[in-house]
Amino acid sequence: MEVLDFCGPFEVFSVTRLNEGKRREAPSPFELHLIAENPDAVKATGGLRIIPDFTLEDCPLLDILVIPGGWGTRTEIKNDYLIQWIADRGKKVETLTSVCTGSVLLGRTGLLNGRHATTHWASLPWKRESYPEVTVEDQLHVLEDGSWSIHSRKITDDESSVPHACDSPSLDPLLLRLNGPVAF
Repeated sequence: MEVLDFCGPFEVFSVTRLNEGKRREAPSPFELHLIAENPDAVKATGGLRIIPDFTLEDCPLLDILVIPGGWGTRTEIKNDYLIQWIADRGKKVETLTSVCTGSVLLGRTGLLNGRHATTHWASLPWKRESYPEVTVEDQLHVLEDGSWSIHSRKITDDESSVPHACDSPSLDPLLLRLNGPVAF
C-alpha cells in the first residue's frame, strides 16, 4: 500500500470539521476505522506500519469505504477473500471509492462493470486490458457517477459541500458524506 494513497484520504477525513471556527474543540464528523485481513500490522511502502482497528471478519457497518492503491494491489488482486469482502461491502456502503490503483481491485470485484473509471496513469493499459467491461478514462482524474458531482475543487452532493483538501490527483476521487463510519 502506498503511504499517500492511505494517509492522504485518512488525513482529509480526520481534519474535516463542520464548523471551522471551532476546529480545535470539535471532532471530525467521521468515525475512522482501519481495516485489514488480520489484526497484524500492515507494512506500507517505505516500512510504515499501520495497526488495524478491525479485521474483515469483525468490521462494523460502514457508510464509506475507501480502497487505497499502490504496489500491493498487484498481490491483493489475487486475494479472493479480500476481493469478495470488497464486493460484498461495496454493495452495502453509501459511498465506495478508491485511490489510484485501488480502482483495479474494484474492477476485479465486478462493481465497476458498465461504469467509467480511472486509475494511475501508468496502470491505465493494465486496467483496460484486465476489465473490458469498464470504460477506462485516460484524461480524467475524477469521475462523476450517480448523484455525486465534483466542481472546481469542491466535492458536492445534494446535502453538503466540502472544500477539496489538496491538489493531488491521487486524492481527487474522494467522495465525502458528512456522517458515519469511514474505513480504509
